[in-house]
Amino acid sequence: SISDVVVTSATGGTLTSASLIAHNKGATHDTLTLTFTSATAFTCSGLIAGNLGTGNRASDFSPVNSGIGTPYFTIPASAWGGTFAAGNTVVFTLNPASIPIWYRREVPAGAGSLANDSVIVSVYGESA
Repeated sequence: SISDVVVTSATGGTLTSASLIAHNKGATHDTLTLTFTSATAFTCSGLIAGNLGTGNRASDFSPVNSGIGTPYFTIPASAWGGTFAAGNTVVFTLNPASIPIWYRREVPAGAGSLANDSVIVSVYGESA
């Protein structure tokens, strides 16, 4: 998912956050910043991912996660509105698809100690 979208534009630029698409396979947890270099062009960087390239408002922007070859997210060209200027920013948080795993270990009262106390965890899953 994409959350915490903050558009900073004194010239009236907008971004429809509901139109942003986080990709299940490519998304990683990161805070991303789009910095406009002109009214239409911008650079994208993440706190963790670093430089993710450049884009423009006239076409969809889908930077590729080079570790697995699929996009982190997509900003459709139709999501942009208003007017941007050099120096304007858009900041948002990218959240990966995830399922928490919780372990609970019960040790009954009066149980003896074990010399070979180990655990083996196996997780099986698929992605589309």
